[in-house]
Amino acid sequence: MLDVVFLGRDIPSTRSFMSLMGLIAGATAYVYTDSKFEVTAYSWVIRWYVVFCIDQILIKHIVDSVKLTTWARSLLTNAIACVPVLVVVLVGRELEFVKSFSWSLGSVAVVFLSCLLGVLMSLSSFLLRSRVSATYFTVIGTMCKILSVFVNYFIWDKHATSWGLFALTICIFSALGYKQAGMRGNDDYVSSSKISKVTCAKWLLAAVCLGMLALVSRTYVPYSIGLQSPEEVEWCSKQLDHFHDDPSGLQVPGLAFTSQYHQDWLIYSSMLRARKLSGRFVDLASAWPKALSNSYFFEKCLGYDGLLIDADPKKIELAKKARSSKAINTCVTDTPMRLNMSSSLNHGGTGYVGSATIVDSRYAGVTVNEVQCQTLSSVLDVNGFYEVDFLSLDVEGFEQKVIKSIDFAKFKIHMIVAETQRTNITSDFDEARLILKKAGYVKVANLFVRLAVSSEPSGSDELYVLRHSPYFDDFKQWTSQVCGNRSSLGKVLKAMCVG
Repeated sequence: MLDVVFLGRDIPSTRSFMSLMGLIAGATAYVYTDSKFEVTAYSWVIRWYVVFCIDQILIKHIVDSVKLTTWARSLLTNAIACVPVLVVVLVGRELEFVKSFSWSLGSVAVVFLSCLLGVLMSLSSFLLRSRVSATYFTVIGTMCKILSVFVNYFIWDKHATSWGLFALTICIFSALGYKQAGMRGNDDYVSSSKISKVTCAKWLLAAVCLGMLALVSRTYVPYSIGLQSPEEVEWCSKQLDHFHDDPSGLQVPGLAFTSQYHQDWLIYSSMLRARKLSGRFVDLASAWPKALSNSYFFEKCLGYDGLLIDADPKKIELAKKARSSKAINTCVTDTPMRLNMSSSLNHGGTGYVGSATIVDSRYAGVTVNEVQCQTLSSVLDVNGFYEVDFLSLDVEGFEQKVIKSIDFAKFKIHMIVAETQRTNITSDFDEARLILKKAGYVKVANLFVRLAVSSEPSGSDELYVLRHSPYFDDFKQWTSQVCGNRSSLGKVLKAMCVG
């Protein structure tokens, strides 16, 4: 409408109006399904929108009325921008950072490349503004943003859902139907702006087909399948083959993939396998990339996206090399603080060094590092993990502090598997059980293991599932099949059948 009022454009044709409505509908649907979307300051969103609209119209007016070359417009704009940037550099002490930074040929090349791309973006932007209307420029810019979301989905982040990708597909095909309005009084434009019903049907059919393709790829194709090594592909195929003849998964050797106490097998067999959906996990503490990992199978074989959290910087470096999920070097507790944490590549049972030290002296190579600890809620918030399929919790006796640090009203975690008993420290998990019960969780299984001090199975891990989660019904159905004849089950499976 600002194009019409201030820049002399005609009212959009029916074709263009439908295109813009399709863009709005698709964008709204995407925002509604995006797991990371959260607005906490509506006034700022409104202010941004007002400034954005004025900005688009004003720049178009200047481009049309002030005769300059594209190079001149780009250089003038960047010269004006240098003034506030210089203020930010001086106030923010950026010069100190530049001086202290260890420059290499690679880092200089990256900076140079970013500058080159910035110049090219500026030139192409002004050139495009001179050729199309302000509205058309905005439509093209929006499409570039949407395409970047697709790239982001398939390479890095996976917060877009299947329906979100379908909504973005509608946006793309709606944009293809847009035709910029001519200047008022241009009869040729009015006569050429009509669109047939057949063309509309073709656009709609193409959008539905592409959206369904995105939905199928999201549901059945792992994200990281292109990143797997031949060995990982073979390993995953071998694990999944066990379910061909026995959907319950009882043919899996040891009832585990890589986890220590059957955690990954139970979660997949009883709940996640039935849905065949790629999802999200949080592994705390993640320890080694594969050995004893509760999340390796889900990331490598099913394409799950996750957070690998560990206070040991040595293990985090290994995770960054061998895993595709984000690896974070931090410790988690109920109150942010700095703690001395032990580190060792030889031993998984390292952690807080203090009055309740849990460093096993039998293992050599243990070092101590001071680590900034934070709440799990803050870690989830920063990384946009507002909904998580499962949380694996094994922090050597401090599980209760982690549970206390979660804001269950803000973050939806469908299931939690937590270690609840240690032999080398005293850990009281009773308060955590009360917190989980209040948050709507139900204990559905015990994961027993033979400890060195006993010949009989002893409780080690407990599995909790949200009562209103669809996974809860999946688990009940699985147990009705597997746990029907308990007399024929081994001790491990009997312990899991607590419902």
